[in-house]
This record gives sequence, structure tokens and C-alpha cells, in this order.
Amino acid sequence: MKNKIHIGSIIKARLKERKMSIIDFSDALHCCRSNVYKIFNSDNIDINRLVKISQILDYDFISLYHDQPQIKKRFIIEITGNNMQIIDENDKCKV
Repeated sequence: MKNKIHIGSIIKARLKERKMSIIDFSDALHCCRSNVYKIFNSDNIDINRLVKISQILDYDFISLYHDQPQIKKRFIIEITGNNMQIIDENDKCKV
């Protein structure tokens, strides 16, 4: 059994890896720096925000949750421009 993911720490590590400043990240995320620090301290996050962060940091953070025991289904998120489509991987149908 895997340990619970602390998504904020992983986002913070990816930000450092990409050598992106907190100011640039907060600007791209359209939030203030204090909210970025709140994200770093969070062990959970809104899916829409996680999708946006995945785009900004060029990393699929959602895939980190695929093999977690609390997740019953797998979903594929397709992003085209401003459109997001969620597909149930098990049924291969749109959700």
C-alpha cells in the first residue's frame, strides 16, 4: 500500500526543478503568492487547479493518483485549448 500523496510538496519540488520563480508561477496560476504557499502546504487540491498546475509545470500530477487504493476508477483528462474532457478509462466513455 502506498503512502498518501502530499501533492503540495510534489508541486513545490517540480517548481524548483523547472527553476520557475514563485512570482512567475503565481502569475501563471492567476493567484497571489500567499495562495501558492498554501498550495505547497496542502495534501489535497481541487482537480481544476491541479489540471492548470499540470499545464504550467508541464507535468501530469493527476497520474500520481492512479494507483492509490482510495481511487476506484481511472480517468483520462484530455485538454484541448480551454476545453477539458474527462473520460472513464474503464468504460472508454465520456463522463
